[in-house]
Amino acid sequence: MTDPVELPGSHRRYDCPPDEYRLILDTAIPELVRSGLSADTRDIAVGAGVPPTHPLLRDTRVLYDEAIRFAFRRLWPRPEDLDVERLVPAEAVRSLVRTAYRRHRANPDAVRLIISENVLSRTHLEGRSDVLESSPVVLQIDRVLMRGQDYGAFRPGISAEDVYVLITSLCCFPASQGTMFQLLYGTDMDHAATVDGLEKLACDTVLAFLTTSMPTTQGSSYTHAAPTTTTPSSVSASLYTAGDGGSVEEVVTYRPEDLPDFTEPEDAPDTQPFPPYDAYADDLGEQGLDDRDGADDDDGTVDDHIAALYDD
Repeated sequence: MTDPVELPGSHRRYDCPPDEYRLILDTAIPELVRSGLSADTRDIAVGAGVPPTHPLLRDTRVLYDEAIRFAFRRLWPRPEDLDVERLVPAEAVRSLVRTAYRRHRANPDAVRLIISENVLSRTHLEGRSDVLESSPVVLQIDRVLMRGQDYGAFRPGISAEDVYVLITSLCCFPASQGTMFQLLYGTDMDHAATVDGLEKLACDTVLAFLTTSMPTTQGSSYTHAAPTTTTPSSVSASLYTAGDGGSVEEVVTYRPEDLPDFTEPEDAPDTQPFPPYDAYADDLGEQGLDDRDGADDDDGTVDDHIAALYDD
C-alpha cells in the first residue's frame, strides 16, 4: 500500500486512492520520457487499467507537470528516512548519499524524465516556479553540514547546494550515461559489483569533498545559490564562510570583453595540420610502446604501463 507521504501534496487534487495515483504515474513516466507532451493518454489509461477520462489523464500538460513532481518525490530521501541527529557527521553524510543513490537506482525513469525536461524544456519550467513543490532536500543537507562544521569535521565555504550538485551528478550517472559508458568501456551499470562500487564512490566522493584540507576561494559557496520561492538558501553557507574566500560579491567574474582574443590574425603563417592519430600509433609501434592489442592475462584489462608508476 502506498504511503501518502511518499507522494507530492498535489496528488489530492485528483480525488483518487494513493495506489491508483501511483500506478498511473508509474505507467505514464516511461511514455512521457519517450514522447513528452505528445504521449497518448489513452495508451497510459489502458496500461494502468483506468478509464481515459480519469482526472489525471484529461490533459497531457497537467499529467506531465504531475509526473515531474512525482519524479522528484521518488528520488530524494524524506526526513523520516534519515536519523541524522543520532549519527556522527561523517556517517550522516554516508546515510544521506547512500539513500539518495539507492532511490535514484530504483527509479531510473524518474531520473530520465527530469533530465529530458532539463535538456528539452518541454514545458518551460524555468518560468513556472509553481510547478515544483517546496523541497526538503537542501534543508536535510544543511542540517548535516552544520553539525559537521560545528564539530570541525567539515571545511567551511561549502553550501548545501554545492553538496546537492555533487550528489545528484553521481546518482544520475547510471541512468544518464550508463548505456554509452558500457559501450565505450565495457562497464555494465547493472552488474552487482558495479552497482555497489558506484554507491561507495558516491559516498566517498562527497565525504572527501567535505573533509579535504583543500582551501576554497569561493567564499560561502561554489554555486552562489540565490533564494527562490521553492528552495531556501543554505544556512550553513552563511554561517561558515571560508575566511579568505570573501563574500559572494567579491568573487571575480569575467565579462566577454575581458577575455583574450583567440582568433588568428589574417596574416598568420601557415601551420602544419595536427597529425592524425595513426601517425602517433605508428611511432609508438616502432618504439615498442603500443600495447593496444595486448591484454593483461590476469584481469583482461589493457596494460598501458600505468601500473609501472606504482612499482616498488
